[in-house]
Amino acid sequence: MAVTRAAHLIDPLVFNHRPAPAEYMATEQRGMRTLEHWLAHQQLPLPYWRPPNEDNGKYGDALWAPPQSNAELKTTSVDPERYESFPSCVWHLSRNEQSRNGLPILTTILEVEPGLITTARYQDLSTYGDRGFHPLRPATESMGLNWMAMDRCDWMFVVNPGDTGPARIYAWSQLDFYDVVINAMYARNWALGPGAFNDDGMCLWLPHAPWRWVRRDGAWRYDGTVRMEPQLEAMRHSLEVREPAAGLALVL
Repeated sequence: MAVTRAAHLIDPLVFNHRPAPAEYMATEQRGMRTLEHWLAHQQLPLPYWRPPNEDNGKYGDALWAPPQSNAELKTTSVDPERYESFPSCVWHLSRNEQSRNGLPILTTILEVEPGLITTARYQDLSTYGDRGFHPLRPATESMGLNWMAMDRCDWMFVVNPGDTGPARIYAWSQLDFYDVVINAMYARNWALGPGAFNDDGMCLWLPHAPWRWVRRDGAWRYDGTVRMEPQLEAMRHSLEVREPAAGLALVL
C-alpha cells in the first residue's frame, strides 16, 4: 500500500476515531501488555506500571526500580507501511489557570525559543474543524502539557498493540525524542485534534522511529533503519539491575 502524508484522510476508522474513557483505558492496557511481550522477547526486565493516580503524569508510566529508570508509553496506530508520519500530542487546551505557565515550561524542557512555537500555525483536524490553518499563539495561552513526564524519563515508547494490523514498538531515548520533536516544530507540523486524540489535543506530526520492531505470527522482528545493537545495549544498561563493581562497598 502506498504511503501517504494525509493519514487522517484515508483511514478515518483508525485516525479519527475518538475512544470513550473505558475504551481508552482498555487500549492503554493492550499497549502495556504489548510492550511487556516485547521486553520479554529482548530478555529485558518488566516494569512496574504506575496507576493514573500515582504521579504517572509527572514521572512516566513505567518504572524500573532499581535502577530507578522511567519510561513514557503512548498507544496509537503507528504503521510505517501505511502512513508517512503519526500524530503525537504535545499539549491539550485547558482552562486551568496553571496552564498559562505551559509555554515557558515546554520551551525550557526543549531548550528552544518561544517564537519557534508562537509564530507557527496549526491545521484544525478536530471533529468540527474546518481543516484550515490558524495561528498557534492563542493556543499557547492554555497549555495543559501532555508529556511533561518525558523530562524525567529515560525512554519513550510508542506502541501499536495490533488491533488493525501487526503490533509495533517504537523506542527513543529521551534526547533522541526531543530532537525529533524540535525538528517537527521547525517543520511547522502542528495539528489540532488529529487521530484518536480528543478535539483539545494539540499535536505534532512526527516521523516514524528509526529504531522499531514489528510482530508477525507472534514473533518480533527488527524493522528499523539504523543499527539495532547500540541502542538495545544502551537500553539494557539503563533498565537492568547492575551489581556494584568489585572492591566497592555497597552503602545502605
